[in-house]
Amino acid sequence: YLAGPGLARGYLGRRELTAERFVACPYAGGARMYRTGDLAQWSPDGLLHFRGRADEQVKIRGFRIELGEIEAVLTSHPDIAQATVIARDDRLAAYTVCAIALDPAAIREFAATRLPDHMVPATVTTLDKLPLTPNGKIDKAALPTPETVTGHGRAPSTPVEEILCALFADVLGIDHVGADDSFFELGGDSIMSMQLASQARRAGWVLSPRQVFEERTPAGLARVVEPDGSTEPAAGTMPEANGVGEIPFTPVMWSLGESVAGAGSAQRMVFGAPPTLDLQTLTAGFAAVLDAHDMLRARLVAAESKLVVPEPGSTDVSALVSRVDVTGVEDPELGGLVRSEAQAAVGRLDPGAGVMAQVVWLDAGPERVGRLVVVVHHLAVDGVSWRILLPDLRAACEAAAGGRQPALDPVGTSFRRWSRLLAAEAVSEHRVEELPVWQELLSADQEPPLGQRPLDPVRDTVADLRREEWGVPAAVAETLVSRTAAVFHCGVHE
Repeated sequence: YLAGPGLARGYLGRRELTAERFVACPYAGGARMYRTGDLAQWSPDGLLHFRGRADEQVKIRGFRIELGEIEAVLTSHPDIAQATVIARDDRLAAYTVCAIALDPAAIREFAATRLPDHMVPATVTTLDKLPLTPNGKIDKAALPTPETVTGHGRAPSTPVEEILCALFADVLGIDHVGADDSFFELGGDSIMSMQLASQARRAGWVLSPRQVFEERTPAGLARVVEPDGSTEPAAGTMPEANGVGEIPFTPVMWSLGESVAGAGSAQRMVFGAPPTLDLQTLTAGFAAVLDAHDMLRARLVAAESKLVVPEPGSTDVSALVSRVDVTGVEDPELGGLVRSEAQAAVGRLDPGAGVMAQVVWLDAGPERVGRLVVVVHHLAVDGVSWRILLPDLRAACEAAAGGRQPALDPVGTSFRRWSRLLAAEAVSEHRVEELPVWQELLSADQEPPLGQRPLDPVRDTVADLRREEWGVPAAVAETLVSRTAAVFHCGVHE
C-alpha cells in the first residue's frame, strides 16, 4: 500500500476502480492508501524486494485459483529455487528454475501430493532462469509456450479403449491419451465430464459423468460403457422430464426478489467471430441452441412466481440475432462498440415477453475476425452454463455452414424436472426433520460471537488485526489439501 500527501484521491470518472484501489487508511483518519497489489519484503540491508502479486487470482474451468498458492507449493520442493505459474489456454502452466535436473512429470507428482486436482499445473517447464522486466519482476509475456499436454499411459488394447482415448483427447484438447491415463490428472473436471458423456453418446456409447468420476481412465470406462440402445422412456411416460411447460420458482429465483424481472440481471460473453460467418448461419445455429436448451425459450410470469416454456421452434429467432457492420473499425474503438452493443442487448431482454437472450454479431469484414456478443438473462444461465452453450452454438453454426441440419445432443435432465425434484426434496421426511435446527438458527436475536465477547467497533479495528497459525501433523495436512479436495472435487482456502 502507498500513502502520503502526494497520493491522488482516485481515478477520474471510474468509481468502481477507485473504490477497489483507493482504500481508507487505518493509521490516519480521512486519509487514503493505494492498494498496488504488489507483495514486497524489506531485507536486512534496507532493500525492498518484490515478492509477487497479492491479487493473482485466475478462474480455470470454474475454479477460482490463487497462483501464489501453487508457486509456494512448488518452491517448497528442496531442489526448486524459483517458480511462477500463469494461466494459458484455460490451463495452468508452471515454470521452474531448479538446482538440479528435475523431470517435469516428477514436479507435477510432487504438486499433486500437496494440491487438489484443479490446482496441479497441466504443464511444467524447467528453465535456466526466469525472464525479468527492467524493474526486476518476472516478465510473464516472455515465458516460452509450454509443450502440449499428453498422456503417457499404455496404448489402447481394444476398440472401445481406442474410441475412449480419442474422446478423452478431443474433450481435453490434447494430442494423446493412454488407456490408463486419468481424466482429471490431465485437466478434466465435472463440466468436461459432461462434455465427455455427450461426445460418447454421439459416438454410439452411453456413459454418465458419475462413471467418469468413478472410473477416471479409458480402460476403466471401457469396462462399464454400454452401446447406445436408445433406451430412453417413450414420450409421455415421464411428463416432468420434458422441459416444456410450467416451472415454479426455485429458491434462488425467490431470493432475487423484484429484480428477477429486470433486464439488467443478465450475463454476457464476447468471443471471436470467424470472417466467414454470415447472418443466415448464425441464425440457424442459434435456433438449434434455443431448441435444445428449454430455458432460453422461457417466459416469466412474475405475478404467479413461475416460468412457462413453450415448444421448440415457437420462438422468432431472427428477432434475437442482429448484425452490426464494423468493417474498418480499429481495435481500440471496436472495444468501445462491443461494450455499447452488449449494454444495448441487455436492455432488449424482456423475460415477461419470453426474450431471454440476444446475439449481436459485429461483422469486421471478410479479412478480420469479428466479435460475437451473447447475452442471456440470469434466470436462464449461470457461470457454468456458458461452457455448454458456447460449444453447442459453435457446433450448430459449423453444421449450418456445412449445409447440414444442426443436431445437438438432448439435455439429460431438464430444468423443469430438476426444479420439481428440488421442490419434492424440500418436503421430504429427512429434510423436514432438519427444520427445527434451521428455525433456531434463524430466530436468534443476533449472530453468535466469533470470540468470547461481542465485537467492539472501537477496539476491534483493522489496525489491531493479528494473524494466528496452527501446526498440524503432515499426514493430516496431506489428507486435507490433497485427498479430501480430490474426493469432494473442491479447493482448500485459508
